Amino acid sequence: MKTKEEWIEELALEPHVEGGYFRQTYKAIETVELPEGRIRSLSTSILFLLTNQNPSHFHLLSSDEIWYYHFGHALTVHMIHPNGTYEAVEIGPGEGQKLQFTVPAGVVFGSTIESENEEDFAIVSCSVTPGFEYEDFILYTQDELLEKYPEHEEIIRRLSVVSK
Repeated sequence: MKTKEEWIEELALEPHVEGGYFRQTYKAIETVELPEGRIRSLSTSILFLLTNQNPSHFHLLSSDEIWYYHFGHALTVHMIHPNGTYEAVEIGPGEGQKLQFTVPAGVVFGSTIESENEEDFAIVSCSVTPGFEYEDFILYTQDELLEKYPEHEEIIRRLSVVSK
């Protein structure tokens, strides 16, 4: 079996600002105008590799993001909904896990690999519709989220960047 380093090289992945490694694989040439007058690609897609040492930190998108499991260890998507409810969903091939899952727009989320083995990783694809642009992305700090959701301190400290 290939190592995570071999997959990162073979798939030509780069470090992602939120954590993990990615490469954009698709950006539709068709566009859509959003209610605020912003123009976005109809859809975008990335390959995304996560490790237990390099999780996806808490962030928010203004579009839905669909996750598709491909290979490796299962991962957990940790979500804090706008009403403050915490939810964790496992993405993977196992019993009770989902092969595909949609994170709704406006939900704060991050992802982890729940494994003690430093060699474990997961490969997924993520599709965003309307398409992803960094202007529609917010990466949260611990302080920002703890102020808003103090009841979720443990997971916020685990999955939030200390500063931007």
